Amino acid sequence: MFRVACTAVLLGMAGLSPAGQDPARSYGLRELLLEDMRLPHEQSPSGVPEQWNWGRSGRVGMGNQPADFRAFIPWGQIYKVRGSKVPAGVQVEVRRVLACVLPRGAGARWKVLYKGRGVTGHAYVEDYKGDRSRDTLISQLPDGVTRMQFLDGYNLHFWPTAGRVEIDPSNIQGLYVSMQARWVEGTGGSSPPPLMLSAGADYWLNKTAKWDQHKTNNDAAIGRFRMLGPEWRTFTMATVGAEVLDRYPPDCSYGTAGSP
Repeated sequence: MFRVACTAVLLGMAGLSPAGQDPARSYGLRELLLEDMRLPHEQSPSGVPEQWNWGRSGRVGMGNQPADFRAFIPWGQIYKVRGSKVPAGVQVEVRRVLACVLPRGAGARWKVLYKGRGVTGHAYVEDYKGDRSRDTLISQLPDGVTRMQFLDGYNLHFWPTAGRVEIDPSNIQGLYVSMQARWVEGTGGSSPPPLMLSAGADYWLNKTAKWDQHKTNNDAAIGRFRMLGPEWRTFTMATVGAEVLDRYPPDCSYGTAGSP
């Protein structure tokens, strides 16, 4: 029993989990939020310029200071591992996209900012240059699951079909995003595709503003890239560290936030 306990602790410290196990279940949401922001990516994402800070690890962008931006949207991005090839036909599934906000004030509690079913998106050039993208196959399945096809040579950038939500930019003490994803066994061959997912979120000027060279939007934070597997895994992003999470435990979760 002592050996099992030690193994679990070491896995948690290393940012790993037993094969096929969701790290959110193995050592808790708090630890996952911290590790997805401080540990290096499991592999290097293809096509991301090495000078970009989020190409190496998770990092906070605008954080809890959205300035004049009054809208918010969580998102995810799936990349192949640098130097790898992804077979044609590989598909992935995403579900349970959740964003939670901690308002300002000593007695604040985490509350749901966004929770919903279904995502949409596009296949973008890997460095997002010129915001160039192309359509890919996207299917909405029962139980709030979205299935999408990955196209080699592009990333897969997705966000909720419901779009952006309004925020009060003066009342944000913290944010976190979580979502679950997996690759679909039997698509693109029998071998696991070399795909990784990173969770993030953007602030926008308002709910309808068009993209304009980051004048109308910027990211709150971008989480660590971790490998996709055949089982559901939880991926996260946070704008706060251990001190805030200890004072205000992250008790806002998809399962406790009511039905979508």
